[in-house]
Parts: sequence; structure tokens; C-alpha cells
Amino acid sequence: MEVETALQRTVEDDLIQCSASGDIDCAYPFSAKPTTHVVTLDDGVRLYAMCAVDALGIPVMLGQGCRIETADPIDGTAISLRVAASGQAQYEPGGAVVLCAVADGSGPLSSLCCPLVNTFESSESAERFLASHPGLSGPILSIAEAVECGVAVFGGVLG
Repeated sequence: MEVETALQRTVEDDLIQCSASGDIDCAYPFSAKPTTHVVTLDDGVRLYAMCAVDALGIPVMLGQGCRIETADPIDGTAISLRVAASGQAQYEPGGAVVLCAVADGSGPLSSLCCPLVNTFESSESAERFLASHPGLSGPILSIAEAVECGVAVFGGVLG
């Protein structure tokens, strides 16, 4: 019973989310299901992140570099990022940004926020996304700013 109570508490605290059958769907920053944020660690392990900021925080959390492959939600433009364990990032295209959008309403981050925190090829693309989705709001961050957010949330989790 202690395990069930602890599991329920982590769901209530929005640290994990479970399916109706009780399977763990996500444990931030990781998704058990495929997402558009594919993280391949330098040791070859392939993971899925819940959102763009989560993906950027994973290398610092785990202490190893990675390659992140994702796509602009507007037109599918491929976006590739190389992030060192220190958080230093290189990316293509050079104008890529992260939109930290959130939907109106209440509920877990996995539904209100995670699907909406994405990497875009440019600020203009992120602005078009916001303009075409009434009810969403949030800042557009440079990749460096988004890395800082990921580090702030996940950097000391395993330390």
C-alpha cells in the first residue's frame, strides 16, 4: 500500500503521469511514449522528452551531451540541436527559438503545457503559431534562454 500511496502522491504533485491502466506515461522530463523531441545521448541511448525545454535540460541533468532532433510545428522544418553536458548548445537553423506556450485551463503540465513548448525555426514562425491558436500565450525564448530554463528545472535533480 505504501507504493500505491507514493505513486498517487507523485501524480498529484505532477511529477509523473499515469495512463488509465496505471502505466507511467511520463516522469518529467522523460516521456514513455514517442514525442517530437527525440534526444540521443552521447552513449547512444535514445529518449523522448516531454517538451523542448525538458529536452534541453536532459544533458545537464544526466551529465552527458546529446543530439536533439525535433521539427517546427508550423511546417515540419527539421531542427537539430547539439547540447553539451555543460548546457552549451549549437543548433540549425541558426534562428531557432523555443515557444513556451501554455493553454488556458487547469490540469497537469503534460496536457496544458508540454505539447505546446516547442522549438520553431524562427521567431516569426513561433509568432504565427501563437496568432493561429487563440487561448495560448507564452514567451518566445532564444535557445540559450530555453537551455537556462531546462538547467534551472532539471540541472540539480540527480545531484
